[in-house]
Amino acid sequence: MQTVPLLDHTPETVVILGGGPAGISCALWLKNLGHHPIILESGSETGGTPGQIDRPNRWIAGMPEITSIDLAKKLQEQCTVSDLQVLTEVNILSIRCDEPHHFKLSYTSSDEKSEINCSAVVFATGVRPRALDCTDQKALSDLIELDPLGHLTGRSSHVGERSLVVGGADNAFFTANDLVNSGANVTLACRSLPKAQSSIQAQIKSHIESGKLQVILGAPTSFREKETSVEVEMSDSAESFTLEVDKVYLRLGFTPSFEGMSEILEKLELTMDQQGFPQLDSDGRWCSQGIYCCGDLNRHEVSAVVSSLAGGARVAKTIEQDLRRSE
Repeated sequence: MQTVPLLDHTPETVVILGGGPAGISCALWLKNLGHHPIILESGSETGGTPGQIDRPNRWIAGMPEITSIDLAKKLQEQCTVSDLQVLTEVNILSIRCDEPHHFKLSYTSSDEKSEINCSAVVFATGVRPRALDCTDQKALSDLIELDPLGHLTGRSSHVGERSLVVGGADNAFFTANDLVNSGANVTLACRSLPKAQSSIQAQIKSHIESGKLQVILGAPTSFREKETSVEVEMSDSAESFTLEVDKVYLRLGFTPSFEGMSEILEKLELTMDQQGFPQLDSDGRWCSQGIYCCGDLNRHEVSAVVSSLAGGARVAKTIEQDLRRSE
């Protein structure tokens, strides 16, 4: 009778950089798959972006009453209940790869320097607001808001406010819609053809038809702040012009959050696309040496909590397969 070959299993240490939904999901799956994940979080607590905003849940099925802050708390509770190892306020100093799946990671936490030997590294550091790359503006004030995630919910009054919203994706269109619904006179400036979902584009279209909003193709080139307003120099392919508004809402999208790690990434020879995002395979591998990405860093995925949770699980399963040991 022919025997069936079975695999051996050796629990391996996997370092996860980032304690948001993707990082925690990846750690939970790795632990359940028999490995030892360690979450290194640069902030003072885990939870990621959901803990920094306060919004009702409209997208996560099965949890109609939860808010984003509630979700962050549940993620933190999951770390405790599942006995996941988490270190906060971590600064990564170096990541050295001696050979495939053999890393030495150096970091500081609470001003103490430490090292971890691990078999894989997962980047789940997320994204940050894209810099003000459309102008030479160096500083922002209360009259210029840079927040790609900023919806206004429609609860605050903006009656009579002259608003300029810059951006062409979902959040720019949602912001413009919220402003109109709260009484503002809105100009929505798209730097290219809009990428927003069709349903919100249709709502904006109805506001245009009612005279409450105008949409233009153009980008700001400079801002000049007055006491209570902002003069915005705008340009498109044909001309330059000036808008005077009471407030500017910049919804310019995101860029990867790799603060302080550019030299580390360069030494590891990790490749990026033209927008500065990691070039990954379909399973989240950044390179064959044992470096992976999940969450909003993976441009193959929809940018959402549910995608981050699923992406973390997918990368954990990929790592488990890559680390399998035969007899």
